[in-house]
Amino acid sequence: MSCSYVTSRVKDGARTIVLGAPQPVSELTDDSSCSAALVHVMNRDPAMVVPCLARGYLPGLVPGSASSPIEFFQLDFLRDFSGGAS
Repeated sequence: MSCSYVTSRVKDGARTIVLGAPQPVSELTDDSSCSAALVHVMNRDPAMVVPCLARGYLPGLVPGSASSPIEFFQLDFLRDFSGGAS
């Protein structure tokens, strides 16, 4: 999904979430054996992604060793953005 696709179709404050494949292409991992999956959370308002950063998700294209696993993303996202009880 390209940035132009998102910016041309998402006109309001909606969050866009892109979940990556379990094994990122070698160009992103410098041919490492890393099997971390990428999670991209985008919003026109940077404050809207702060809860993801607070949970350990990192900015950028390459997942770091300290980033949160994708397995927790759905529950974390619902807790942070549902407005309901945690």
